[in-house]
Amino acid sequence: MRLFGRCPQAFEEMPVKDMVTWTALITGYSQNDQSRNALVLFPQMLRLGLKPNQFTLSSVLKASGMGTSDKYGRQVHAFCFKYGYVWNVYVGSSLLDMYARFGRMDDAWSVFDTLESKNEVSWNALIAGHARKGEGEHALKMFSGMLRKGFEPTHFTYSSVFTALASMGSLEQGKWVHAHVIKSGGKLVAYVGNTLLDMYAKSGSINDARKVFNRLERRDVVSWNSMITGYAQHGLGKEAVRWFAEMLRIRIVPNEITFLCVLTACSHAGLLDEGQKCFELMKKYSIKPQEAHYVTMVDLLVEQVV
Repeated sequence: MRLFGRCPQAFEEMPVKDMVTWTALITGYSQNDQSRNALVLFPQMLRLGLKPNQFTLSSVLKASGMGTSDKYGRQVHAFCFKYGYVWNVYVGSSLLDMYARFGRMDDAWSVFDTLESKNEVSWNALIAGHARKGEGEHALKMFSGMLRKGFEPTHFTYSSVFTALASMGSLEQGKWVHAHVIKSGGKLVAYVGNTLLDMYAKSGSINDARKVFNRLERRDVVSWNSMITGYAQHGLGKEAVRWFAEMLRIRIVPNEITFLCVLTACSHAGLLDEGQKCFELMKKYSIKPQEAHYVTMVDLLVEQVV
């Protein structure tokens, strides 16, 4: 990030700027989460008569996927046709990923079907798109198809599939995918392990979730939140509060989601004193209660009155 900060100045000082230098700067902005800058540069490049290549278009499409609308991405799609890159696996994968991020799965599938060749990125983009929409069956079907075609799943693949299965509460299918992770020798790195234990917790197997938690190479606030949520959903409020206390004891800093999870657990279990203490504790961590926190506290108080 610091090194890239010098690049725009160096770009301005260059006496001659060709397609490679423009592409390098656009890619730099895109990879450093400065999508707006990348999108501003692209039309400037075109006005100079420079022809974008596959790397330019892939980077612009990535930047387009970070916006609030697919309008710009659709315009870039037209340029992909114009310059003959729509069938290119790298540009096509970026294009379908852009559509998938906006939930336009029909468009994403249309691009996927027209690709002359496919890679892990194109498969992952579709799986992740279906997962984000809560379409677990579609995500699982894509995962199976990916395996049949001989592609190796990545950590990103597994994370997306577990997220999709969590929304379905599909325990048996989740165990099948978990077995595939073990068989392939994959380690439970943070985001894969977190989605796996979240899947087990939401699918009704809190014991399996705890086993995954214990095997994680690194346990972060997301890991703890998933366990607390799992106990809350199973009506184990006191256990959720105990996990929260242990989390604080080992100095894992809670976030607003943590407090919402604990308050929900207290509400479900009728733990008024614990819930009030938790709510007051938010001040210590400089977390401002949101509407969801207040609603959960109201539910807890109403339960006591009733």
